[in-house]
Amino acid sequence: MENAIEDLLAKARIPIPQDQAGRSGAGASIRPPDFFSPDELDPTVIIEAKITGDDGTARDKVARILRLAAMRDERERAGRPAFEVVACIDGRGFGVRREDMSHMIVATRGKVFTANSLKDLIADTRLSELLPTPPDH
Repeated sequence: MENAIEDLLAKARIPIPQDQAGRSGAGASIRPPDFFSPDELDPTVIIEAKITGDDGTARDKVARILRLAAMRDERERAGRPAFEVVACIDGRGFGVRREDMSHMIVATRGKVFTANSLKDLIADTRLSELLPTPPDH
């Protein structure tokens, strides 16, 4: 899933830091998100991605997404610019965690994509705001 997202963003020329490992993304006190754009200090979009057949791994990913959504909500309450939380997930592990899926859909405000809907990721999220503008002629 991560490679597909990276390819999609690169093809659209949407900025993502090349080496996101070890960064703290949006002031997070948790492991860095899988993707954030345009940068870690002022992200517009944060993406968590996972394909898993294991429901324990799915549970852990959902928990991470819920923590990011809580951080977003806290920023909004404080009147600070907030980021959009996006989940790109697939696999049997998520299918068996129906209640978690409901919480994740609410927390991401419907921004959940699967392998089949990944083609809509840019158009249906704030990533579209980060598309390069064509030069004036």
